[in-house]
Amino acid sequence: MESGEYNIEVEADGYVTKTETVTVGSDGATRKDFELEPVNAGTLSGSLVDENGDPVDSSSTRVDLDGDRSLMISPETNQEFEVDLQDDLWILEPEALGYEADREIVPVNEGETTELEVEMTSNDEGQVRIFIWVDEDDVPSTDITLENPTGDDYEISHTNGDAKLEVEVEEGSYIVEVQPDGYDTQVDAVEVEHGSSTTTNFSYT
Repeated sequence: MESGEYNIEVEADGYVTKTETVTVGSDGATRKDFELEPVNAGTLSGSLVDENGDPVDSSSTRVDLDGDRSLMISPETNQEFEVDLQDDLWILEPEALGYEADREIVPVNEGETTELEVEMTSNDEGQVRIFIWVDEDDVPSTDITLENPTGDDYEISHTNGDAKLEVEVEEGSYIVEVQPDGYDTQVDAVEVEHGSSTTTNFSYT
């Protein structure tokens, strides 16, 4: 790296974040040791369950803490999580594809383990991931329709230029129609299951 002064910020779970200024010499190398102080930490141990007390059946789950920290949770861990947190009150917002739940305020005490079981309510939804590939840097404005012969239809105007769009819909069978400005309409059929994502690709390259 180039010589000069740099502010280095070091973060580690269970320790106070520390920032120090480091000077890099003309040889582009330097060494700096950081001694971190442990926070007054406790442990939050929790799980996400459905109305029957079983782990939520969802392919995408996470827990947001105070709106600025997210814990991604794997279905392979039975939707359980454990994290060391500073002694404080924490706002916990669980999110799981196909489920809903209210946020909770949870106390974490130094040297103790707070156990929490979060009950989530099924909303019968899954997700469609739509990828649109064109010979341009950005995807042009695109009209998207998801038609469900036995339920609600969804009409979307996709304008932010991204190639990927994620849409949460009720479980069921859908006909997906995609038409970017200046291109022909393409159609695909997808099956959406509760708590799961299905992917469909539309290529104009």
